[in-house]
Amino acid sequence: MNWDVLSFFVEHSRKFNTNKDLRLALVTNLTLLNEKKMKFLCDNDVEICSSLDGPRFIHDKNRCFKDGKGTYTTVTNKIKKLNKQFNKRVNLLPTITKESLKFHKEIIDEYVKLGLLKKKNFLKCPVQEDIVLEINEKTNFPIKTFCD
Repeated sequence: MNWDVLSFFVEHSRKFNTNKDLRLALVTNLTLLNEKKMKFLCDNDVEICSSLDGPRFIHDKNRCFKDGKGTYTTVTNKIKKLNKQFNKRVNLLPTITKESLKFHKEIIDEYVKLGLLKKKNFLKCPVQEDIVLEINEKTNFPIKTFCD
């Protein structure tokens, strides 16, 4: 992550945008974000998207530091910090593989455990029972589907 370029872009886009609904988002693995960077992103209303592939046994198979150690603990601690300290919801983008697809319930449970999904927002699809729908709280329309 080139922080100097990123922060310059965010500051100047906010400064020079006077009449547009400008939304900024950063896709990151979170490992390089410290508290100062988190605060800057939150203060500037930058959406944060990150990779969390599910529970540790799934995530750490795909995402490791150079030394081979998995990133699960680092990523989940930073998701919790952003959520609790900065009241920032992190949007998650999992990598789904043939292997991880077998653990779809565990992946959803992990997101629920982190407070990023609510179990009450899921229901079985009335047309096809093996599909689970995530319901948008505001509109009551399905926004995501998962195999059950």
